[in-house]
Amino acid sequence: MNKLNRLKRLKIKGLDSNILSCLPNLETLTCFNLKDGAHLGIKAPNLRSIDIYRSPKILNLNFLLDLKELRSIGLEGLSNVEEMPDLSSLHSLTGMSLANMKRLQSFPLYHENLKNLLLQLPFDVLDNIIPENLPNLKHISVNLGSDKKNGMVLDRFKGICEVGIW
Repeated sequence: MNKLNRLKRLKIKGLDSNILSCLPNLETLTCFNLKDGAHLGIKAPNLRSIDIYRSPKILNLNFLLDLKELRSIGLEGLSNVEEMPDLSSLHSLTGMSLANMKRLQSFPLYHENLKNLLLQLPFDVLDNIIPENLPNLKHISVNLGSDKKNGMVLDRFKGICEVGIW
């Protein structure tokens, strides 16, 4: 296991964050069916990019707040998450992609360093996706299921940053 100390990228299925004790240099994690992320901040302190797919066992995402070096977050198919934590304390975060989070009810988003945002979420949680909350946003793409809903969000950013449909 000593050779894994230098591992920088990991793509894995069914991860329990307890096994990461020997991966202190891990910078990129792609995980399908994450079972538990509670210890990621301690076990992978240098993580810069995390992508989590199809992980119904994850109920909350507070563990993301412990990943202080994160630059990019991708979340898709986290079907039981109801609330996104306030990620404004992650000062290095510049990119976020969120999709297929059907139960999501709360999405507080004020982030001054975020540059790229891709969203495929319930329309009701996107009230605070406004330019004032994302002052340095360069690109936003959405797919909200209808042109009307897409337009309602994207129109807020026209002339301010690049907009598109995902």
